[in-house]
Amino acid sequence: NDLSEKTNLAKQMPELVASLDKRRADYLNRVNAETVTMTRRNYLAQLQSGWLESAEKRLAKLKDELAADPTNKQKAYAVDVSQNHVNFQSSQEEKCIRMIRLHEERRTADTN
Repeated sequence: NDLSEKTNLAKQMPELVASLDKRRADYLNRVNAETVTMTRRNYLAQLQSGWLESAEKRLAKLKDELAADPTNKQKAYAVDVSQNHVNFQSSQEEKCIRMIRLHEERRTADTN
């Protein structure tokens, strides 16, 4: 009677949780699915191989353009958007590194 799944029944049904988790892991292994850590490593590689540097260069260029025309609201907005993008990518880099290390320390990095 909980079609919306608002009630967490995991504590009441630990055997079912374990069984479903095993089925999920078996399926992911059978289809050779990427692990979350592998996905994070790939994303981190993209961030570090150019995405972040490119975003930082774009931000610097936009800041220079704004300095030359400080009353231009469109340029000011573009700087804000670009800064948010750099901040987001930087935080994603930090998060990826932290989560990869966590799973490596737990020895769960290569499991689904």
